[in-house]
Amino acid sequence: MRGPRFRTIASQITVLTAVPVTLVLLAVAALSLYSNQRTRLDGHLRGDAEIATLLAVSAREVVEAASGESAADDEVWQALVSRSLTAPVGLEVALVDPAGLVAYHSDPERIGEGMGTGDGESTEPFPATAGSMVRTASGLPTAIVARAPVGTSDWMVATERSWNPWIEAFSGFGGLVVVPVFVAALLSVSLIGLSTVRITRSVRQLLARARRISEGDFRSIVPIARTGDEIEELAVQFDSMARQLESLYESLEQRVADRTSEVLSVLNLARAVSQTFEPAEIARITCEQLRSHSGVADAEVWVEGRDARLPGLPSEPPEWTVREEARIFRLGVRESTARLGVLSRTTGSEEDVLRFVEAVAAQAGVALHNAVLYRQAQATAATEERNRLAREIHDTISQSIVGVIVQLEALRAAKEDVRQERLDRALELARGGLSEARRSVQGLRASILDSQPLDRAIAADVIRLEKGGGPRARFGSSGDAAQIPPGTASELYRIAEAALVNVQRHAHASNVLVNLIIDSEGIRLVIEDDGVGFDAGAQNVAGHGLIGIRERAANIGGELVLETEPGEGTRVQVIVPDAAAEHELERST
Repeated sequence: MRGPRFRTIASQITVLTAVPVTLVLLAVAALSLYSNQRTRLDGHLRGDAEIATLLAVSAREVVEAASGESAADDEVWQALVSRSLTAPVGLEVALVDPAGLVAYHSDPERIGEGMGTGDGESTEPFPATAGSMVRTASGLPTAIVARAPVGTSDWMVATERSWNPWIEAFSGFGGLVVVPVFVAALLSVSLIGLSTVRITRSVRQLLARARRISEGDFRSIVPIARTGDEIEELAVQFDSMARQLESLYESLEQRVADRTSEVLSVLNLARAVSQTFEPAEIARITCEQLRSHSGVADAEVWVEGRDARLPGLPSEPPEWTVREEARIFRLGVRESTARLGVLSRTTGSEEDVLRFVEAVAAQAGVALHNAVLYRQAQATAATEERNRLAREIHDTISQSIVGVIVQLEALRAAKEDVRQERLDRALELARGGLSEARRSVQGLRASILDSQPLDRAIAADVIRLEKGGGPRARFGSSGDAAQIPPGTASELYRIAEAALVNVQRHAHASNVLVNLIIDSEGIRLVIEDDGVGFDAGAQNVAGHGLIGIRERAANIGGELVLETEPGEGTRVQVIVPDAAAEHELERST
């Protein structure tokens, strides 16, 4: 136990009760000793005075007898008197002359002293007649002195007795008082201590039990002392509390184990359903996890009616869904009628089962929703891929075929010296179209960009346009085209290629200008001609390939700006902000 012993309850009770009892007993002993002392003092004073009076009578008779025989001198008379003074036990006897000096003393060494004063002074004047008093020295009582006159003379008989208050207090029955008082004090302290220890034993046992409970030990039981008092009632209540704590602790451990099992089930479900996008498989895993819970008897997933987005799920609920123990949950799939039915057992907490089923239903709903999104993404990806192939065919194979047709038509009207050149050009275009068709099927970027940057590829197309009998064409660029991300460069090249084909087929232009500008604001591709133009709101712009150009610009985060009027030429501008180009670069790397 920590701290000094007096800090315990037993020691404190012992001190608080034993000290007053001891003080009372000591006070009784002190009063008894004082009373004994005063009684003995009074007895000595009276007895010594009587003894002194009797000795004085004896001395007077001797003096009278001596005076009748002869007129003796003082020395003879003194000798006669001294022979009549016999000192009782414990007393010293003296004969004091009228001057107050000791003429005779039982102790010869003290003859000549002042009898009655000694080394000190009396606490009160000595009486002229017979009497006694206490002599003090340095403020302390030292002796009892008694005197009595010898007849009618000035001579006096004096007795002296040593006096010590402490010794006298313990003399006689004083010693008989002290021993019982001491024994009574010791016995009372012992009884109080034993009673206190007995009373506090149960408290110490409760304290030890409390320590064990704080350490998680609920098995030990407090022994109940049958004292019939509040201590016994406290022990009974403490034992009852300990049993309740043990029951609550076991219940808490069971609840923690159940919650842990439920969390693991939900985690296992989340892990399992994340590996599949098949609705039927998700439903099977969900039902298995639910049936593993002690409070679930059965579980089933179904859709109300047929849902093409959730194939494999039954369209009718099981028969037990009409029972009172069954609960129906709506799975969180948007615009879907997917349902989860759970049949609860009669055992277990309904609240715990409901919470667990809600958690599992949430996971199952997310998994089914992801399955729906996956199927939608597949359909969207297929559509986008078809659109991409359509654009590729339009911008590659179609453009190559158009080039071949243009060259063959020019070949029909060409002179003999240029026919071979037109024929070679047509063959070159046909071979290029075949190569681009193969690469488009494989989903690769424009082949021409494999060996050269974007600005050179566009410049080569501009030169071919002019050499192929098209309008006068010029190309200009600024900035580093090699820094353009591959995906962005491929789309810009296809846009420029489609725009040049439109100029060749529809513009009837004399001049065409192509500019590629790369700066801190982004990328701008401008194709401008002085042809016939058209009404963008009235014409079928699909025939000009503008839909594909707009889609390609959107794919790289850019914007198509079309400026045209009938008879005013056409200006096609594609603007790709710098942020979109950087995003494309990060995605490609």
